[in-house]
Amino acid sequence: MKTLIFYFLITTGFGISVQYGDNAARRISSLSSISFSAASVTGGNPLTGTVHLIKAAPPGGAIVTLALNSASDPCIIPSSVTVPPGATSASFPIKTKTVTSNFIETIWGNYGSTQHAAFTMTVETPATFSDNFANLDNWIVSNWTAPGGGKFETAYADVSTGMLRLKLTQDGTTTGSIGGEVQLKTLFGYGRYDYVMRASSTSSTPTGIGVAVSGQISATFNYLPVDANGPDYNSTTEIDAPEIEGVRPNEVQYTVWKDTLESSYATAQIQNPEAGFHKYSFIWSAGQVQFLIDDSLVSTTTANVPTEAAYPMINHWGTNDANFGGLATAGVTRYMYVKSFTFTAN
Repeated sequence: MKTLIFYFLITTGFGISVQYGDNAARRISSLSSISFSAASVTGGNPLTGTVHLIKAAPPGGAIVTLALNSASDPCIIPSSVTVPPGATSASFPIKTKTVTSNFIETIWGNYGSTQHAAFTMTVETPATFSDNFANLDNWIVSNWTAPGGGKFETAYADVSTGMLRLKLTQDGTTTGSIGGEVQLKTLFGYGRYDYVMRASSTSSTPTGIGVAVSGQISATFNYLPVDANGPDYNSTTEIDAPEIEGVRPNEVQYTVWKDTLESSYATAQIQNPEAGFHKYSFIWSAGQVQFLIDDSLVSTTTANVPTEAAYPMINHWGTNDANFGGLATAGVTRYMYVKSFTFTAN
């Protein structure tokens, strides 16, 4: 009797399933995570993704569906990947496209449960880069709060004189300064940085006669904020090279920061940087930053040197501090000029 019943169940298909249906398979296993062969990749280069199951895939395999956040994302992936029977993972190809700014790509997977993971696509860093400021196409012109009070406005950065000109005005209050700032759209890391600059003066033309006055900083620097979405002035990477104050115009100041902590501070002397152009350079390498004026080495730091690539930036910002930059000078317009910026990778 038992034998007959068993035979009946097999031949009629009732009671025993000889195929793993989709729902049954997911009760046996489900997607646990997604991983990538690297946390970041230069846009345009390939990457490998891997899906991981909680348990081994059933007979017939486990089909994990894949998706991007948006069809317009600069990335191409297959619509699904199959984990072979008995396996707990399977890999799939990721093709990335070139990007003009860092992009965080998120990939979603579903098999029994939905999981996601992200990697960063970075801008390809050229071996060399040079800009003579015929235009500002390579730069973001700042329109936000400045450090220490005041603000930056886009109208205060222009190339009307055949080079970069950053203007600064003040009304005599801490918050009444308006200056100019530009940030390169590309991150750069180790290498040599050269800025040909005339520090802040009252001259409205690159070759005119002007004097330095209290209440401003002329600065060229590399900067990567902790919060990449805005100017929080807490830096993962910062190399100030140099800063020149309105109240100490003959002193060139260098500061290196790593992970919001000031790592070093140094100074060098130069006569009347507001009166003409000089080449201000720094060479950033693993464990060391060297500072140069007109190709002569003036200082070296080896303490807590940052490692994360950062954005080259140039700014002319107002101060109202007797100890840094000087008290504000109301009603006097000042100008800072930069003929060129050049980066050469190590």
